Amino acid sequence: QFTGADFTITPAPLSSPATAITLTPPADFTYNGSGKGYAGSASGVAGFTFVYEGINGTVYGPSSTPPTIPGTYRVTGSATGNYSGSKSTTFTIGRKPVTIGGIAAANRTFDGTRIANLTGTPTVVGKESGDDVSVAGTPTATFDSANTGSGKRVSVTGYSLTGANADNYELVSQPVLTANITANSISSGSITFTAPASLVFDGDPKVYAASAAGVGGFTYSYQGRNGTVYGPSADAPSDAGDYTVTATSTDANNPGSGTQDFTIQKATQTITFGPLPTLAAGAPGLVLGATSSSGLPVSYASSDSSVATVSNGVVTIVGSGSTTITASQTGNANYAAATSVAQTLTVQTVWDAWAAANGLTGANRNHGADPDGDGFSNAQEFAFGTNPNVANFQLFEMTKSGGELVVTFLWRTAVADATYDIRSSTNLSAPFANGAGMTVYGVSDQSGLPSFDYERVSVRLPIVGDRSFIRMEATVLTYPTP
Repeated sequence: QFTGADFTITPAPLSSPATAITLTPPADFTYNGSGKGYAGSASGVAGFTFVYEGINGTVYGPSSTPPTIPGTYRVTGSATGNYSGSKSTTFTIGRKPVTIGGIAAANRTFDGTRIANLTGTPTVVGKESGDDVSVAGTPTATFDSANTGSGKRVSVTGYSLTGANADNYELVSQPVLTANITANSISSGSITFTAPASLVFDGDPKVYAASAAGVGGFTYSYQGRNGTVYGPSADAPSDAGDYTVTATSTDANNPGSGTQDFTIQKATQTITFGPLPTLAAGAPGLVLGATSSSGLPVSYASSDSSVATVSNGVVTIVGSGSTTITASQTGNANYAAATSVAQTLTVQTVWDAWAAANGLTGANRNHGADPDGDGFSNAQEFAFGTNPNVANFQLFEMTKSGGELVVTFLWRTAVADATYDIRSSTNLSAPFANGAGMTVYGVSDQSGLPSFDYERVSVRLPIVGDRSFIRMEATVLTYPTP
């Protein structure tokens, strides 16, 4: 008969607990304010107890309460009930990633820098309710470039986390925002124009340059005004007139334009016109040689058309006396009128010109004077082109040709200077008018003439009878000026 006894049933040890026991981790290992507890299972085992402790520098436990704070831990699950055995594993609770919210980048006008301005109050996005964590630090916001644009990327640096629970969180990135940089339109008044060195016509284009703070370059357009017809053209004008230049910024960040009125003045010009020679009445046309510094043609006018006229730059002598020849240049679109230059033209009588050419003065200028004492008066020397200062004793040459006597001599080409009559007769007592009249012939040899107003001619006279006399008469029609 069994009388009873005390006994103890001890749990049976699990065979190979490391493989027999399965430890099931929590849903995630990221901090969320809740404990990261494990569950265990094994065949035939009714339950488990768990012990948590920090490792690798994490201070915690040992405790049966699952940890919540980020760190590295060891958990040991032990079977309860009819079996004994345990299994351990390690795990890490990571910090919860958070970002910064509550701020925006402000739109602004281009200023050449990348600086961005922030608005709003920064907040921690993703923190657990009730946790003491907030945003700290001095932020710096920067555009991706200084140029204008819409929706430009703005990078922010300098934020950090602070607060009693800040270590439970990880700020995974600094904020990346967007904002607009709009163009900085420049005003016309902010553009400075630099004029060319000279605004007087010289044939060169008058190029302006523009500048403004922060602007890299300009394009230019020139247009006439106040009646000046020009452009619009990118080429600067060179002709005299009134113009407007428009400078337009080529900088997309600093658009704008400005204008500048300017005037290209007409250039001055001068006339070069030297003294005129003294001419004789009947002299051939005199080509006037006045020039203008501009190269424009010079026109002329005579103050006394009874003395001389001017046409196409050539003086035509009309009579003796004095006249003023005025050279003028009225200018054109690019040159102002020149100051006229006047010269006196003196036209002598043919006698005065002849006397002056031979140096005759005083009484020696008279018709009847005979300065060289050769028996021929000044009137005769004048009429036949001989030198009144050199005795020559011969006014003409005679040769015989067949039945004719050929008389060769010089005469004045202008009938207003002198008239001539040569006759032959058989005696010297008969009246002059009874002689045979002359026929004048030209001579090919015109070399050695004393001046422009003489011509070498010949007269052929018939030889009648045994003897023949030549009688010549010249009447001088011009007189010395008193």
